[in-house]
Amino acid sequence: MSHQTTAGIEAPPEPAPRSNQALDPPELGGDVSIDLRSARTGFDLTERRCEYVCVSGDRFGGRWRGISLSELVATSEIDPDSTHLIVESDDEFRVCIAIADLLDGILATERLDSSDELPRLIAPAIDGTRTIKRVSRIEGRRLEPEDDSEEFERIVPQSKEEAND
Repeated sequence: MSHQTTAGIEAPPEPAPRSNQALDPPELGGDVSIDLRSARTGFDLTERRCEYVCVSGDRFGGRWRGISLSELVATSEIDPDSTHLIVESDDEFRVCIAIADLLDGILATERLDSSDELPRLIAPAIDGTRTIKRVSRIEGRRLEPEDDSEEFERIVPQSKEEAND
């Protein structure tokens, strides 16, 4: 059986812009909040260069700058016993990733070599389908060895029409 924590990054009602400019501040659950526009002063920003292979077989990559996921987890209200992070986009695309696979990752607040849909989850140890764009929420979850992390995922975003059915 899994155990959910209440910590998370909550997005503002409007979707984040699709460029490197004018990011609205998501909130991290508990008593901590992150303003992505001022993250440069609140966190030591880290650069990552990563290359991924999409499900289509296309390769993409680039250089990003953002908040270290290990620092983000350590300074948030996410339960220290969490084994996984559930990361959700503003269109409800959701993945469940082992924290161990994210320790060298970042929540990208800038794309250094082109524009991108930010914030974006970037980590060398994850595949291209898990590099979530327009992150709206990050939640800690402790999974037991018998739990299947894919049960917590929504790889195909839910449309508004499906949500109303």
